[in-house]
Amino acid sequence: MQFRVRLPSIFRLALARSNQTEWMRYATIKNDSALYQYLSFYKYEKIDPNGLESFQKELQTSWKSLNVLGRIYLSQEGINAQLILPEPNIQSLVESFPNLIDKDQLFLGQRLHLNNEQASSLDPSQVWRSPFEKLDIRIRRQIVRDGAERMLLDVHDSGRALPPDIWHQKLTQNWPKNQLLLDVRNAYEHEVGRFIHATRIMVNTFQETFNAIDTLLQRHEVENGSQPHRILIYCTGGIRCEKAGAYLKQHKGIEYVEKLQGGINNYVDYVRRHSKESLFKGKNFVFDQRCVQNTTTDELIVTSNVLGHCIRCGKSSNTHHNCSNEMCGALFILCESCSQSGITCSDGCQQVVNVMRSMDDAQCRAYRKNHAAQWKPPNPNAFRTGGNRDKRMCTDNILLHNSYSTLSSGKSGKSSMTKCAVPFDEKLDEYLESISSNAFENKHHSSDEMEQSVDLLERVRTQTRMELLKPEQMAFTLQGKLLGFLTTLIGAECALEIGTFSGYSALCIAGALPPYGKLWTCDRDRMAIAFTEKYLGEYARRNLIELVHLDALSFLQNANSDDAKFDLIYLDANKRTYCDCYDYIITNNLLTSRGLYRG
Repeated sequence: MQFRVRLPSIFRLALARSNQTEWMRYATIKNDSALYQYLSFYKYEKIDPNGLESFQKELQTSWKSLNVLGRIYLSQEGINAQLILPEPNIQSLVESFPNLIDKDQLFLGQRLHLNNEQASSLDPSQVWRSPFEKLDIRIRRQIVRDGAERMLLDVHDSGRALPPDIWHQKLTQNWPKNQLLLDVRNAYEHEVGRFIHATRIMVNTFQETFNAIDTLLQRHEVENGSQPHRILIYCTGGIRCEKAGAYLKQHKGIEYVEKLQGGINNYVDYVRRHSKESLFKGKNFVFDQRCVQNTTTDELIVTSNVLGHCIRCGKSSNTHHNCSNEMCGALFILCESCSQSGITCSDGCQQVVNVMRSMDDAQCRAYRKNHAAQWKPPNPNAFRTGGNRDKRMCTDNILLHNSYSTLSSGKSGKSSMTKCAVPFDEKLDEYLESISSNAFENKHHSSDEMEQSVDLLERVRTQTRMELLKPEQMAFTLQGKLLGFLTTLIGAECALEIGTFSGYSALCIAGALPPYGKLWTCDRDRMAIAFTEKYLGEYARRNLIELVHLDALSFLQNANSDDAKFDLIYLDANKRTYCDCYDYIITNNLLTSRGLYRG
């Protein structure tokens, strides 16, 4: 087949067990077929789009006959695959596409006893649930979505690949200020394990990485007077470093980019085989370990360092869970003690789980269909695709900085939302900030309290950028001053904020309340609540603020049942819930006669 001829013979594979003699021994074992092997590989290679569908069918036919299960992505830029298959069939897999897989480059992951008939005689603690239900081969626009599909990136010019031994040696040397080590994985991955000296990129998905890199480089230039001279990058298996390295070299002008060859998996294998002290601390978050039950931690835990924290009590823990509310599915850390009281990320999710337990399957499906949008917040790309990236990012920031939403009722009686953008004028913005008083400049604060509060507000802003995902969600300085002004203008005594995030806007509102006033602020993100609680404790008027861990609609329903009324309601949360929240607020008269809604 012509397509196969164009494919290279070497594929770098992601999960580490690189002893090839051991691999060949595994491949020839003819034991029960309950023993499966996990494999993961990728390759960036330009592929003729006209050959994708035929290659997809050929892979499907060949690998299905080998009992392969997994998920494979094909695109014009290459292939990305995670799969499992019966261990005796590994050799046949390699031989089925000799131009696709080179056994000398094959790295193996977890060996799994699957829960099937052949495993019936095994100890249940040694039996795993398959991470895949079928062989799913999909054609996609990209094998790794980066949010910049039209940006020209040559992944073959992505920096120098350092073998694990050279990488290890380099990290033990003196660390100059003009050198940066970037962890380009998602936040939930590096919160449980990372290299020393690493700068963490706080993103939910790889699509947000390029914007996060921009922010980090800007901060580095402000703090050190110039961009870093050399940047080292690493990820789990190497696939994300190819794109991140290409972006750094080709779009940010970083001449010296070095990446860890084979990723963390390859490094961990190296230090274990050579009895080296690992410079990667904590736990390696890998796909096959988090998708199966009864996970053994020997291959996950690299060192005994526990870097993560339970989102409920703050206790050290490296154990991830998915929220039991299937409509949410959020990934978060719980300690063993807190996990006993339910695997949910919020009180709102626990309420949903309790409700659905009393339903049959049909009722559950109907409930999920009607309520899923509430629990699935949008996760848009960090910037829109297409056009010149720097120009687009600037434009998007202008819209974010100056956009406002209006709500109106259409013919159906259902609220609709319109987004309006105000032309941005930097000088006007600076002028307005300079003449606008902050929320603490009022008769309710002494001069010392005002100075301390302003300092606290600035520290919250700084630490939000350092510690939280998506710091762009924080209110801008002028927005905070506007909230304080509106609170004072209407003489608000009882206020509600939906969407606490880092607590910045909550401080601005509370600062304008009278001594007997009250602000309720709620958020469904437990990490945001924990962050806010830490800094609210330093506020002199902490007693004015009630921090609630609950989603927007659940809080409004609770407030309505208590006959609560608010002078000010400020909504800055999941945009998909805005119309529903607005309808509920108006329908149930949650605003006082002088009340103001700001969303």
